[in-house]
Formats: sequence, structure tokens, C-alpha cells
Amino acid sequence: MSPPSTQSGDENATVRPGGGSGEDIRRVRELLFGEERRHLDELADTIDRVRELHSRQLEEMERRVSLLERSPDTVERHLAAAIHRRDDEENPGRDEFIRALTHPVEESVRRSLSQNPERLGGPVRGVVFGSLGAVGRDWARSLGLDRFAAGAARHRRPLRVAAWSAIALLTGWLAFSIVENLQLDRAAEHLRETPGYVVHRVENPLFAAPTLHGLRDPLAPAPGDVLLNLGASPGRLRFDFAPYASQGTVYAEKRDAERREQLEGLHRRFVEAIGSLANANETVRSHDLQIMTRALFQLQFPEVADRVEIALEDDRWVLRGELEEPLYSEFKERVPGLILTGELDVSRLENGTENRFRELRDEIESVTLVYLSATPELSEDGVRQSERLIRLIREYDENAAAMGRMPASFEIHALPVVGDSAQNRLLEKSRLEATERLLMKQAGLPVERLLPSVHDEIPQDGRVGIYVRVIEVTAGLDVKPEN
Repeated sequence: MSPPSTQSGDENATVRPGGGSGEDIRRVRELLFGEERRHLDELADTIDRVRELHSRQLEEMERRVSLLERSPDTVERHLAAAIHRRDDEENPGRDEFIRALTHPVEESVRRSLSQNPERLGGPVRGVVFGSLGAVGRDWARSLGLDRFAAGAARHRRPLRVAAWSAIALLTGWLAFSIVENLQLDRAAEHLRETPGYVVHRVENPLFAAPTLHGLRDPLAPAPGDVLLNLGASPGRLRFDFAPYASQGTVYAEKRDAERREQLEGLHRRFVEAIGSLANANETVRSHDLQIMTRALFQLQFPEVADRVEIALEDDRWVLRGELEEPLYSEFKERVPGLILTGELDVSRLENGTENRFRELRDEIESVTLVYLSATPELSEDGVRQSERLIRLIREYDENAAAMGRMPASFEIHALPVVGDSAQNRLLEKSRLEATERLLMKQAGLPVERLLPSVHDEIPQDGRVGIYVRVIEVTAGLDVKPEN
């Protein structure tokens, strides 16, 4: 089997180093650049036709111009038609070739007339240019150049819409600015008429919120509230007011009242401070005086210094404490000699002996001697109570002697016994006699100090037996304490 041939049907085809023939290269070139080349060839053909048309048109133009030069009447007959065919395009291109393509007739006439413009004059030149411009438009349409004009016409409506939109926006902005300026002026006028406000300057920048500058009394309401109360909306206004004290306004009167109140408060506090200082001085003086008086009291009455307290109250020296006889009586006789700066009050100084004397009497009368049932013999508790009764009576006599009192008498009472009254009377009598013997023998009471015994008719709740009552004797009279 023979190897494949390296030649194709084309004798001039050769094998390339890349592995492809010349035919393949041409095919690739045709595929890549054939369309563009054909397009360029078409453009070249079009340019050739334009040049041919341009040359013919120039010849025709030369002929017509020569006719116009020879026959002025012909120009007069064609003036009206030339005027109606005049186009408004007045900006031809700079390149002569481009002008020849778009307006070939007009360019030819322009060149011809520029050589001898005095022949036709200014008015005739305009008419000729108009007629030739119409012819140029016909040539432009025939060459497809009218598509540029159609594209411009298509863009006229969007441009017109954009222009009207811009005009509408500008008009709206102007209207908004006018309304805003009116509101700003009205707000400034309202604030100028409001007491407590001074408007110095109104600032309305282009891209920022308008601002009112001035002075405002701190007691005046907020500017936004003022405008709302007056029926004006503050909107997006800004306020830059420095504080100041207005004069001749309700706020000035209120401020004066507050200042007067502050002055009165300062005066009150000053008086209170002076009073507090005086009280403090008086307290210090009183404290020092009490220290000195207590020291003097302790030096003069050392025996009662730890039991009696002396204090200054309402410019009086008050003695508090409790002393027993005879120290109580001796102290009361000596204490008026104490040198003091005020009155001496001993009403709160208590006699401890007398207090104990009353307590002993109450304790004696509270003792109840309990006996064994239906016998005159004391029970165990009765024995303990009898011993306590003897001890209390002896202490009572000692206190009475210390106080210089006359010896008291004792009255023995028998509480009623439940049962036969006759037998109970005999039992109560035997118990009373046993109690009398107990008091005379153990307490050492003479018979003269024992009063006749008493049988109680009314029982006492929770109490059964014998009890003793103390009868104090004052100036020969027996004083019985109230039950």
C-alpha cells in the first residue's frame, strides 16, 4: 500500500510546515476575513459609483450654470421653486470630499460662483444654494445618507421628554423654594412677635435645612411649640438660639420672683445658720457648765455622787436619784447650799426608804398563811410564808424607825372557810389566836400593836387562810390603807 500523496488537485498546492496545504490556508483566510473583505469591496464599489455620479453631476451643473449665466430670465422663473426647496442645514462638513458626497450640486455651484460671485449677487446666491440643497438631499437619499437624519429624528422625542422633565423639576424646585421661603419668613415673624425671642438672622442654604439664629429666654417655650401653638408648622427648620434674660416680659417677672425667693431662702438659711451657731455655742456652754457643776457636786457630795445625777434642763438644775434615810433627809438639807447658776429642782429625787416602806407594806399584806385542812396547824407552804412574814415585819419596823415614823399596828384577818359556819368560826378563831402568838413570839410585837382580829365575810378568789394588814399611826390616828 503506497503512502498518501502530498499533492491535491491543485498543482501549486504545497505542504506547509504546520501540516496544512495552501488551499487550506486560503479557506481559513476566506472564513476569517472573507466577509470583511467583501464589505470593503462593496464600499469601494460604492465610492466608485459616487465618484462617477459626482463627475456626471458636475458636468450637468456646469451646463446648468452656463445656461443660468446666459439667460437671467431662467433664474427668475426658478426662484420660487428654489425657495421652497431650501433646507435648513447650514453646517456642512469640513472635508471637501464629505461635502461633495452629501451636497454635490451645492458644492459645485459654490465653487463655480466663488470664482465670479458678483454675477448673481447675494439674494440670487441664497436662492441658488436653496435649490441646490434640495438636489443634494435627493442625492443623499439615493445614497442612503438619509438614515442619519432619520436616527436623529428618532432621538428627538426622548430628548424632548428629558428637556421637559428637567424643566418640570426645575419648576417644582423653584415652587418648593418659594413655599419654603414663605414658611421661613412666617416662622421668623411669629417668633419675633413672641415674648422672650429675638431673631437676628435667617439662614437658608441650598442643600441644607434652613436655620433661624437669635436669642431665646430660657423660661420661654421651645420654638417648635411656639410655632405649633400659632398654627405654623416648624417643618424641617433648625433653631440656633443663644440664652438671654429678657426684659419687660412675663418671664422677666417670673425670674425676678424666683430671685426674690432665692434671696429669701438664703436669708432664712443665714438666719438658721446664725441660730444654729448660737445654739451650738449655747450647747457647748451648757455642756461645759454641766461638766463644771457635776465636778463641783461630786466634790461637795461625794457620798451621793454615784447615786444622784444632776442635769441642766430649761435653765434648772434637776436632781435625779434615790437615797435612803437618813441620808435622804440630810442631803435635802445640805443641797440648797450648792452654788449654782440656776434654780434647783429636787422633786425628782426619791426617798428610797419611803419607797421600800410602801413596798414592805404591800408585801406584808400579800402574804397568806395556809393551814392544814380543818386544823390550826400550818402547812409546809404556810411555814415558809410565816417566816417571810416575820422577816418583812421586822424590816418594816426598821424602816419606820429610820424615817421617824410611829410604829404601825397590825390587824389579823381570817378568810371564810367553806362549810358549817359555827364550826368554821371556831376553826378561824383558833387560827387567829395561833397567828397572834406567832407575831408576838417571833416578830416581837407587843400586844398593844395587835388590833382585834377580824373574820372576813366575803371570800377572795384563790386565797384561803390568814393574812395581816398594816395600820399606820399618824399623830395618834390610825390610818388604814385602802383595799
